[in-house]
Amino acid sequence: MKTNINKYKIYAPYLIGGIGLYLIYKWFFKKSATEQTAQNVVTAQQNYINELSNTLTPSYNLSYYGSLANQIYNTIAYSGVADDYKNTFQLMLKVLNQLDMALLIKAYGVRQRYFFGVPAGYPEDLITSVSNELRSEIINNPFSSTKYELLNKWFAEHNIKERL
Repeated sequence: MKTNINKYKIYAPYLIGGIGLYLIYKWFFKKSATEQTAQNVVTAQQNYINELSNTLTPSYNLSYYGSLANQIYNTIAYSGVADDYKNTFQLMLKVLNQLDMALLIKAYGVRQRYFFGVPAGYPEDLITSVSNELRSEIINNPFSSTKYELLNKWFAEHNIKERL
C-alpha cells in the first residue's frame, strides 16, 4: 500500500505545477473585454451580411468594397488639408442597397482621421467619418447644398437603414 502512495507522491508536484502553469497561461492570455467585444461585433457583422446575402445580391465584386473604402478614406482622412466633399459624396452614391452598405462598412472598419497631420479624435467607422466630413462642409461653406441630407435621401430611396 505504501508503494502506491509513494508513487503518487512523485507525480503530485508535476500535476500541481501543470495546473499552476495552465492557470498562469489563462490569466496572462485571456481576452480583454475590449477584444471580446470586438470579436462579438465582427461575428454579428458577418451574421448580418450572411442574412442580407440570402435576399440581396452585391452590386459589385467583393474586392471592390475594399477599394471603395480606401477611396472614401483618402478623401476624408486629412481634414483641413484636402477636404474633398464632392468626391466623398460621389463615392457614397455607389452604395445601391443594404448589402452594399454592410459590405462597405465591414471593408472600411475603423480608421483614424487627421487634422493637419495630427490625429483628430478617436478612430471612427464609415458612417461617423463620412457624417463628420460632410457636416463640416457646412461650416466651411454655409451656402452649399447639404450633401449629407442628399445622401440620407438617397439611402432612404434605396432602402438603406444607415443615416449620416
